[in-house]
Amino acid sequence: MLGVISYLDKIKDIQFLHITGIKNYEEFKKRFLRTFKNEEVKNYKFLPYVHDMHFAYAASDLVICRAGANTISEIICLGIPSILIPFPYAIDDHQIINAKILEDIDAAIVIPENKLSATDLSDIIYTLIKDEKRLCEIGDLAKTLNQPKAVEKMSRGLIKLAEK
Repeated sequence: MLGVISYLDKIKDIQFLHITGIKNYEEFKKRFLRTFKNEEVKNYKFLPYVHDMHFAYAASDLVICRAGANTISEIICLGIPSILIPFPYAIDDHQIINAKILEDIDAAIVIPENKLSATDLSDIIYTLIKDEKRLCEIGDLAKTLNQPKAVEKMSRGLIKLAEK
């Protein structure tokens, strides 16, 4: 991630919000300060956690994240373009499976962690940010997976099943 920051700092029209997770925050902060010393990285901010994610999503043109079920459902519901980096050690590879659903319909770009490099990720981010049409297409395709009445449909299905 630090390599990506170095590259993206040169692009003045991008604001970058990195949510490290509470467990990773202190270690990331040490690495960040060691790497950038007293340099100011104006377009980059990192936080351990965001309580009001809807504000972060509302300000986002592109989300780069893992592929957990909650995150995927938020991306789909809001139609946010995304670059997904599935956590490779997730139980039963569920993040890879989640990401593949979006990737199969071009609703996200998926990069396996073992193939991730700062240069490649930076290039993908830069290319997408500069291509508003492609960003919109990815977000629109993600939104096609939205099922606003999924709970209601599942409940009806379960009731029918229980009645048999």
